Amino acid sequence: MNTSKPMAKLLEEDVNIFNLMGIAYRALKKAGLDDQASAIIAGGTSLR
Repeated sequence: MNTSKPMAKLLEEDVNIFNLMGIAYRALKKAGLDDQASAIIAGGTSLR
């Protein structure tokens, strides 16, 4: 299991939560962390 944290540029970005989730998703996918990327989307879009 890869425990390193991918870097994502957040400065000067739109602070809309869906935009931030997309940035995190792409950074995780690029780092090969597909399961974590899917969890970001699933957790961020579920109604609890």
